[in-house]
Amino acid sequence: MTDPNPGPARWLFISDVDDTLTGNDVALARWVEAVATRRPKLWVALNSSRPADSADRTLAEVFPAGFAPDAIITAMGTQVRVGGEWLEAWTQRFADWPRDEIAQTVESLGHRPHDAEYQTPHKASFAVPQGEAQAEVEAILAQRGLPCRIIAAGSDDMDILPLGGGKDH
Repeated sequence: MTDPNPGPARWLFISDVDDTLTGNDVALARWVEAVATRRPKLWVALNSSRPADSADRTLAEVFPAGFAPDAIITAMGTQVRVGGEWLEAWTQRFADWPRDEIAQTVESLGHRPHDAEYQTPHKASFAVPQGEAQAEVEAILAQRGLPCRIIAAGSDDMDILPLGGGKDH
C-alpha cells in the first residue's frame, strides 16, 4: 500500500501530561514507541499547567529514557519551548505584566499562594475557594485595573495569568 500523503504532510499531537499520558507506565511506553515509529511526520507538543522545571522533572523521571517532545507548553501557556529552545518572542509579550502587584492584592485579601515551585514570573497561583471568594478576587483585580486572565479549577485552585496567556493561546 502506498502512503496517501507522500509529501511533507505532518501531524501535530498535543496532550496534557498529568493523568493523561502518565499514570500507566506500560501504556506510556507503548505510546512513546508508537510515536517513535511515526517520526518525523508526527510532532509532539506537551501542554502542562505546571511550570517548566516541574514538567521537565516528570519527563525525566516518568517518561521512557530518550523521549523528548518537539515542543512543551508550560505554566498555563506562558512558557513555550520548541526544539528545546525558549520562544523569547512569546515570553516578551508578557514582559510588562504587573505580577507582583496582582500577587500582593490577592494575598492582602487573605488568600494563600501555592508553593513557590508553581509560581513563575507570568503565572500567580493561589488557593481561593470557589464562589464568592473567587468572584471577589476577580472584581478587585478588575477594579484596580490590573490586566489578567483568571483560570479557576477544582474547589480552590486559581491561576492568574497575563491577558493572552493560557494553554489555549
